[in-house]
Amino acid sequence: MSTKKQALIIDDDSSISMLLGAMLAKMDYQCTQAETAEMALDILKNKSFLLIITDYMLPGMNGILFMKRVKKLYPNQSVIIMSGYGNRISYQDIINAGASDYLKKPIERAELTSRILRIEREYDILKELQETNLKLESVLNNANALTSEMIDNQDELANILKYNTDAAMVVDENLTIINVNEQFLSLFSIVDPPLEGKKCYDIFPNSFCSKEGCVVKPIVEGADKVEKEKEYISPDNIRIPCKITAFPFKKKTGKLKGIINIYKDLREKELEKDKGIVLGMLQSSAKIGKQKVDKLNQIYQRMDRYYLELKQTEKRLKNSEKELRILNNISKILLTTQDISLFDKVLKLILKQFNGCYGFFGYINSHNKLVFPISSHLNHSNCKVNPPMDVSNHVIVNQWKAALKMKKSLCLHQEFNLPKDHIAIASMLVVPIISNDDAIGLFVLANTSNAYTQQDQHNMEIIAKFIAPVLQARIQQQKEERERIKAEIALKVSHAYRDRIIQSMIDALLVIDTDGIINEANSAAFNLFGYTEKELIYSPFTKLINKNFSHKKNILNTLPHVLIKLAQEKNTIDYELICYHKNGSTIPVIFSANVMYDESQNIMAYVCVLRDIRGLQDTTARLIEAEKLAALGELTGGIGHELKQPMNVIKITTQSILMDIKRDRFEQDMLGDDLRQITTQVDKMASIIDHMRIFTRRSHDLEKEKVDINELIKTTYQFFNQQMQAHNIDFIMNLYPDLHLVNVDPIRLEEVLVNLISNGRKALEKSMCAEKRIVVNTYNETDTNMDETFVFIEVEDNGEGIPEHLADKLFDQFFTTHIPGEGMGLGLSISRKIIEDHQGKLSFNNKSEGGALFRIKLPACVD
Repeated sequence: MSTKKQALIIDDDSSISMLLGAMLAKMDYQCTQAETAEMALDILKNKSFLLIITDYMLPGMNGILFMKRVKKLYPNQSVIIMSGYGNRISYQDIINAGASDYLKKPIERAELTSRILRIEREYDILKELQETNLKLESVLNNANALTSEMIDNQDELANILKYNTDAAMVVDENLTIINVNEQFLSLFSIVDPPLEGKKCYDIFPNSFCSKEGCVVKPIVEGADKVEKEKEYISPDNIRIPCKITAFPFKKKTGKLKGIINIYKDLREKELEKDKGIVLGMLQSSAKIGKQKVDKLNQIYQRMDRYYLELKQTEKRLKNSEKELRILNNISKILLTTQDISLFDKVLKLILKQFNGCYGFFGYINSHNKLVFPISSHLNHSNCKVNPPMDVSNHVIVNQWKAALKMKKSLCLHQEFNLPKDHIAIASMLVVPIISNDDAIGLFVLANTSNAYTQQDQHNMEIIAKFIAPVLQARIQQQKEERERIKAEIALKVSHAYRDRIIQSMIDALLVIDTDGIINEANSAAFNLFGYTEKELIYSPFTKLINKNFSHKKNILNTLPHVLIKLAQEKNTIDYELICYHKNGSTIPVIFSANVMYDESQNIMAYVCVLRDIRGLQDTTARLIEAEKLAALGELTGGIGHELKQPMNVIKITTQSILMDIKRDRFEQDMLGDDLRQITTQVDKMASIIDHMRIFTRRSHDLEKEKVDINELIKTTYQFFNQQMQAHNIDFIMNLYPDLHLVNVDPIRLEEVLVNLISNGRKALEKSMCAEKRIVVNTYNETDTNMDETFVFIEVEDNGEGIPEHLADKLFDQFFTTHIPGEGMGLGLSISRKIIEDHQGKLSFNNKSEGGALFRIKLPACVD
């Protein structure tokens, strides 16, 4: 079985419960935790605790109601209530409600320790008192048992009635009175004896003598002894509480002759009278043997010993009550006083309790010097030496130093060699304050007449032990306050340095809260967007990205899409965003941002950097056009083949017409068919040229329309037909016949297809496989979670795939796996940007059987 003390902690914040549990574990406690008062009450049904610590604010039943429920079930249970709502509930409210003590959050370990030590001492005193009461009760029971044994002797009945100091009455089994003694007549104020022959219930009121309360009938029915307590109201209306003890009075044959009722006046509780009763009965009995006398003497000796123990316990209890009263008053001072006047208030209280005339209460500072705050000096009115006095080498101070060095209190009774005009001192108490085996302070009490006792020394040691953790906490608090001030100064310097860095940034910096409001901005932001600090700070971010922004349109209620995306993905890198200057002009920027969290890991703000890319955008556009033209140059062989075929048809047709004219075989009717064929071939050539022209045009804006992806793929293939044949590459199109339409810019999407197919062709040119192929797949797919349908395009080859160490860089700008001169590495980066502009996704993976697969996902147009 565990020998550790048991504690129950109730708090709905598990982190606080764990912290308290760790603190209490160092005080040899085993802790049980509960989140609600209801859970704690269930735990208390099966387990008892020395200490309960509960939060005031709990789900459901609060801490005060819980404590009252516990006190009703377990009146002596110690309960400490803690709360972070110091301004809502006071120390006095908590104590008046019945709590053992009160703690404010955040809880200091030193303060918690001092409270628990006081409660443990109260518990020990109460336990000692209960044990003493049990011993006394045992003595009284032994005395009563002996009395019963003596009454067993029938021949002593008359003497017992005569000499018994308590009232006595003997009745028969029919409740007829046989005899009473004078004490009976006196106790119940009976003035008309004799009572012999009357029924016992005729002389008592019904409230005193009732059938349920009768002590005679159980004896008649065979009981050896019956005890009951009743209250008798005399004719003159005096309350007489009595303890009635009934015994059988038998003949030598064992037959019941009568019942003896002893009425003990409970108004007399002195233990010596109980002893006198027994002695009277002993003296009245001449037939009691020596064995019984010895037994009685042993009982009397135990009674004397227990009586002495009781007196000693009462004395200790009085001292403990004084000690607890002082500790409670000190607790109030510690709770309500935060400044240096704490030393003055505590010392005044101690000197008042110990009849001191002069005292010091000081602490050891960070320089290991003993410091007495000016308010902690208390001087006799007749003393002409005012502190601080020069006593650095004085014998008294040396004794103080000795007490601190030995970490032991000193009680001094001697003639003190004091400075001139100093008050006379008869006795001195020097008590060091020890915390974690270190001397942290000192109490000095001096008396001008009376000598301090060992009990005074003991009480002061307890007070020093009680106040030690609180003083340690105050000293630590002072140290932390000094460190805090230093840290604040360093922080101000750091903030100034940080501000200079931020203001020196070339790019615009914005700090935006979770409601989309700009809280901070740097000089570059004001210059980029043309707003003053007053105009921009505390404005919605929407003001910079919505050209038609107006406060009247209540756009504040809508969080911008880029911030929603940022909250989901936790960071955004190189996101292209269109912003607007104060004058309405467009400012394209690269938007990079990260999420800033608070201590609880909740999002508190977004830190955003916006880079002006107006110059970069034009340069990039020219590079993209160059990339497109380079790609188109690679396709010229296929385009030439496509143009050559209709030109051959035109050439043959015109040659045929000329030959017929030359041979005079020209037929007017045939001429029309030949010319129509020529026109058809010219239209075909014009279509190819128009397609090339559109493909190479420079466009910044998307021109979306509903497009059949299958037809777009077939058109794109025209660029590659000749190249595929020249390199022995099979081009396979698995096109889903019922493919949904998509809302896209067909030219921009064709750029993506050209780039993916061209990359596949180049990969296969390097491949050593016998059968080279590029496969294009299309299909529909519905996402049941999003209730949305998508169109998928897959372009795959059976080449060597992409090396794993290059896969993460595949979509980076200017990254390429080709040799110099074959491209600038913008193709896949541009392709992904085009697909994302269509709210789609471009992804890649290597196939297990070899080769690469690129997958395009686009929202479908579902009617």
